[in-house]
Amino acid sequence: MVYRGTKFNCVLSCIRFESANSIGEHMPGIPHSLDDITPDWLSANLADRPIIHSFSKEVIGEGAGFLGDIVRIRPQPESLASLVVKLPTATTNNRRIGQLLGVYEREVRFYKELRPYLSIRTPKLLHGDMDDSDPTRSLRDLRLMKRLPIWLVKLLLPLVSKLAGNVNQRYVLLLEDLGGYRMGDQLNSVTHEDSMLAVKTLASLHAGFFDRSLTAFPWVIPFDLGARYFQIVTEKNHEEFCVRHQHILSDSHRKILNWLIANAGLFVGRMAQLPYTLLHGDYRLDNLSFDDERGEIIVMDWQTLLQGPIGIDLSYYIASTDVDGSEHELLEYYRGMMSEEGIEISSARVRYEYEMGVIASLQRIMLLASDDFHFGEGRGPELLERTTIRFFEAAEKIELDTLLRSVPA
Repeated sequence: MVYRGTKFNCVLSCIRFESANSIGEHMPGIPHSLDDITPDWLSANLADRPIIHSFSKEVIGEGAGFLGDIVRIRPQPESLASLVVKLPTATTNNRRIGQLLGVYEREVRFYKELRPYLSIRTPKLLHGDMDDSDPTRSLRDLRLMKRLPIWLVKLLLPLVSKLAGNVNQRYVLLLEDLGGYRMGDQLNSVTHEDSMLAVKTLASLHAGFFDRSLTAFPWVIPFDLGARYFQIVTEKNHEEFCVRHQHILSDSHRKILNWLIANAGLFVGRMAQLPYTLLHGDYRLDNLSFDDERGEIIVMDWQTLLQGPIGIDLSYYIASTDVDGSEHELLEYYRGMMSEEGIEISSARVRYEYEMGVIASLQRIMLLASDDFHFGEGRGPELLERTTIRFFEAAEKIELDTLLRSVPA
């Protein structure tokens, strides 16, 4: 029985609809785990239909990606090229969060629908598939969430999260193996030359979609629609975050978090006034591969792409990376590259959007503070801690009291 007449009941009916349809029959031939990938399955799903007798597997990207499992496949006979399989993570809690946020569907759709329109390099798609889904569902859900009172969303979110944990959708990508290129490493410092190339590549991505409509791709979520979710998670995880990271948090850092919570609504409103473009959403060294022979970067991991202001990607790279060069120099270089692409932005505006992006990135760090999100052992927790410290160091340089007063022309 579906009740009608209020937004609250509309949300409940949407939840019932999604849970009922997501736990049903799967589309045939889509693996749920690495155990489902066989030589016959690979042979049937690669374009040239090679005859694969067997293959070896090598886990790659451990401690770098937390929502997906990435495995290098070396098929036999040896004359066949290696490739990469990407599946949702086998870690149950992380997979639940990934499905709730729609990251797996988004990446499959990116490679099949949006990638041909990009001017930058990404891994080549060899095969992509997923269970049937409505590409407009996430957009509708987020629009509804934005209209609801925040207290009601807080009540409903745990229920939605619980139901998402029962979802067992299947997604798979077969991608070009980038093992022959030099991989970035966020735990190590980066050269000045590599940073300049990273910023140039980012400018090329942003310029191609700057202030352009992406309504043809409704699964690319606008920043302001997803911001309500991040606002709630920030408030929910605040105390837990401060306890978990008390050994690295100063009084200054705590004041920054308190400011973010107190000004969340105004902050999102200011961000929504800025021009949007296509954002990678996780633009950092671990997701960049360097083709030194051609002087190009290949950008990986498109699970968190979104529409939003340029500062989100800019800050995520510059503030989270041990760069060789000043923050000002990189921002000016980005401005120059955007100008070459026909997009004129003042130095003051680039700085402003970068600083707004730093604050937005802190919200994402708060999401990662949840007990439901697991980083494994070794590199994962170290990466989270170093990234957290770097974002706070960047935030300490910002005049928060004046940040929201006006947007530079």
